[in-house]
Amino acid sequence: MDSLHKIDKSTIIQIEKENHYYLNIFFQNYLNINNIEREKYQKLYTTLVIDSIYQFHIIFNLIENDIKNINFKENDLNNTLNLVDIGTGFGFPGIIISILYKNYKLKNLITYNLKIHLIESNQKKAKFLDNMKKELNLGVEIINMDCKEYIKKEPKKFELVISKAVFKMPNIIDIYKKYSNLFSFWLYSK
Repeated sequence: MDSLHKIDKSTIIQIEKENHYYLNIFFQNYLNINNIEREKYQKLYTTLVIDSIYQFHIIFNLIENDIKNINFKENDLNNTLNLVDIGTGFGFPGIIISILYKNYKLKNLITYNLKIHLIESNQKKAKFLDNMKKELNLGVEIINMDCKEYIKKEPKKFELVISKAVFKMPNIIDIYKKYSNLFSFWLYSK
């Protein structure tokens, strides 16, 4: 866990630079569908994209450190981790994490397989997510359903459970418990 405290801004800036092309495509589509003025671009980019990069970096370091401590065979499909973004909205942080994961995987910087599931009940947002999935060729599963209904229908457990301000505490804790296996990592941001 010590590596989580060593995240410096230069690392995040480097990750953003290396992935700017795809992050910008996604963000421009987000601005367009929401009719957001260009003047708000930088503040929103920092709040949504850069914060999502921080979350990716935390997850990446956590998993890579854990993998070093267990007998984990690289790229073995039996060693796939599952991440769920509950109430992902327009894809923050889920789509950003997916973009970064894909690019890290292509560069062989990641030794594990990550299956990303995005749960969003709003049909307009789910359609946007599906369009982004296709345009950016992302390997994510889009689930257009209320998260409480989905867990009743599909009692799947996840190793990584994340969300961004979808529910208030303590409600989110109860939801996270339902989605978690015994060794899950939770990441909630406002």
